[in-house]
This record gives sequence, C-alpha cells and structure tokens, in this order.
Amino acid sequence: MTTEDFTDIEVAIIPVGGCDSIKHWVTLDLLNTLGKPYFIYQDSDKISLEQPSPTRQKLLDEGLQENVQFRVFKNETLKTIFLLLHLTELLMVQLLTMATMTM
Repeated sequence: MTTEDFTDIEVAIIPVGGCDSIKHWVTLDLLNTLGKPYFIYQDSDKISLEQPSPTRQKLLDEGLQENVQFRVFKNETLKTIFLLLHLTELLMVQLLTMATMTM
C-alpha cells in the first residue's frame, strides 16, 4: 500500500467552486499565469439524463478543451468521491489510534 499523497507527487488541489468560478480564473488568465499543467473536474449540473450539461457547455464556451483541460462528471460524483476519501481518512486515523492503544 502506498502512503504518498498529493503533496508527495507535487499536485495541488484547488477547490474553486462551480463553473462560474472557473470563468474568473479564465478571464484573469490565472490558470496560464501559474505556469503549471492543470485539469478541471466539475459536476455536470444536469437536471435529467437527456439534458445536455450546462457545465460542459460553459467550459467549452470559455475555450477549454474537453478531456484535455476539463472533464464533467455525473451529478454529485465528485462530492461522493471526496466524501468517501474523507471517511476513509477518518477511519484510518481511528484504526491507527486503536492499534497504538493496544501496543
């Protein structure tokens, strides 16, 4: 099992909010000013499966390339992933604490 985290592999996760926040990053050219590669993950914000993703369209309208600079996930996918990661981290802390107490 690896113990590397994002810091170890020199990856910064920058929560910027929704798609409208990305517009400010693009307008101010912050993504390119950083001089680092980046990739944007966003929820689709679709109301139904048949509806096109308004998030995807906004990112395309900003001139970003799908699957090169961004990817849009099914609604709530990212929130679920981060919740599971957080719960896993909490569980690991508890298990380590319990293991230390039994030594």
